[in-house]
Amino acid sequence: MKNNGLNRTKLLYPEEHIKCLHYVSDSRCFFKHFTLAPGERFPLQENNNNHIVFIIEGSFVMNDTITNNLITIENKRIVLIPQYMLEVPYTETGCQIVVCSLDVPLNICDKLILKEIQSIKKTFDYQHIPIKEPMSCFLDLILFYLQNEINCEHMHEIKQKEMFLIFKWFYTKEELAQLFRPLNGKYYEF
Repeated sequence: MKNNGLNRTKLLYPEEHIKCLHYVSDSRCFFKHFTLAPGERFPLQENNNNHIVFIIEGSFVMNDTITNNLITIENKRIVLIPQYMLEVPYTETGCQIVVCSLDVPLNICDKLILKEIQSIKKTFDYQHIPIKEPMSCFLDLILFYLQNEINCEHMHEIKQKEMFLIFKWFYTKEELAQLFRPLNGKYYEF
C-alpha cells in the first residue's frame, strides 16, 4: 500500500489500551493481517465465518466455489472465502493479506446491500474484484492499526461498517454480486 508516514507514528499509552475491557485477543478480531510463505495454507481459524480476503501483495490459489476449478488470485484483489469451503487456499509465491472474518454483517444496511445483489443473475467468470483507491486507503489504516496491536472491539466493528460503506459507495452492484456470489447460492444466506 502507500507510504504516507503512518509507520512513523507510535501508539500512545499502549498499557492503557491493553487493559481496556473492550480489548480483544487476536483470535476474536474481525480483521487480521497475515504474511504467508510460499506453499503456506490460508489460516482458517474460524470455520463458522465467511472471510473477505484483501490480497495486498503476492497471490494465492483457491477452488472457485461455483465452477470447482482452481484459480489463482493476484495481488490488489478482494475475494470471499465462504464458511462452507472445504479446500483451504494456499500460496505458491507467498503473499500478504488482510482478512475480515464475519458470520453476518453488523449493520442492517449492509445486509440490505447483500439482499439487493441476490437478484443479479449475471454469470461471472471469477469471484474476485479489484482493490480500488478508497479501499486501498482503508486497508492502509487497518494495517497500521493491526501492526500497532490496536485490537479494540469497537474499532473492529466500526471498520467492518466502514468497509461495507466503501463497498456500497465505490463498487457497482455487479462487482458486489461477483464478490459475494458464493453466498447467493443454495449453501448460505445472510
